[in-house]
Amino acid sequence: MRKKISFRYIGIISLYSITTISFAITPQDQQREAIIAEIKQGKLETGIAKLESLRARYPNDQRILADDIIVLYQNNAFGLEQISLVKNLNLQTYPEYGQLVLIKALRDLKQLDLAQYYAQQFNQRHFSNDIQLLLG
Repeated sequence: MRKKISFRYIGIISLYSITTISFAITPQDQQREAIIAEIKQGKLETGIAKLESLRARYPNDQRILADDIIVLYQNNAFGLEQISLVKNLNLQTYPEYGQLVLIKALRDLKQLDLAQYYAQQFNQRHFSNDIQLLLG
């Protein structure tokens, strides 16, 4: 006995498939998302190396920069030598999801003036109580 599949069922499956598709627009977005997925699967060292290589190829891509800072910070690999990463930071386009982590990373490295500067700049664009709490 064969079951009929209704068009409504197919539509629901299609809708579900569309929502699980990546929102990557550019090739570097696709690469970045693949690298982040790899890191989440536990391939940390190779993932960080690939992310840093991608950042070197696209130094002005703010999402790559934010993801690199986040991954390094979350894995206790953001040190004084990584502060130079912020030279490519564009205050107008740096993603909100990376702002708090950047300020935390700078604060944890005792770079309080730099953390304060970025907090003020980010707050001018979009006020955040979380940023205010971090700085006391």
